[in-house]
Amino acid sequence: KITYAMYVNTLVSRATVRIGDTNVRNTKSIIEELITGDRDILLLAILKATYGPERTFKYPCSACNTLNEVTINIEEDFPMQETTFNLRDPFLITLKNGSQLKFRYPVGSDNVAMAKGETTAQQSTLLISRCVIWDQHKDSLYSEEWAKNLGLQDRNTILGEILGPKVGPKLGEVKTQCATCDADIIMNVDWVSLLLA
Repeated sequence: KITYAMYVNTLVSRATVRIGDTNVRNTKSIIEELITGDRDILLLAILKATYGPERTFKYPCSACNTLNEVTINIEEDFPMQETTFNLRDPFLITLKNGSQLKFRYPVGSDNVAMAKGETTAQQSTLLISRCVIWDQHKDSLYSEEWAKNLGLQDRNTILGEILGPKVGPKLGEVKTQCATCDADIIMNVDWVSLLLA
């Protein structure tokens, strides 16, 4: 089964020649270690290299069913989000019992592993278990069991922190109006629809 995360990682690794001085063909793992925002910046560059600065879609109006041509400006419609801190630095999260644990932000390989979970609870358990940093070495089975046994409050706190920073191009809704009836048209845009629609 091919997941969205696997598809995106494969696309980026095949379309990217080098990152800094590193040749991607010789070091494929570099793509799997990119923070999501860095990967999304590469996807935006792939999109521009493939289609140019604009991408046009045919999208139906929900009010009158007219098919509209909607043109998206790749640079203007997806503004860059930035942070003031280094996303590669580990950080502390305080749990309900007052203890603090060290975590890191998810990278591409975490997204691929997380997608193997069949439910949202399994996916969040996998993600948390991969992003926790133990002071003494613990294996992945220990981390997974620990994450599975977290209470709901701690689970939500951890997920809120590790998924919190939004960096890179801001995807989401693109709003326009129907050329026939002037009704609002709202398109939800993701990487697959931008690249393949």
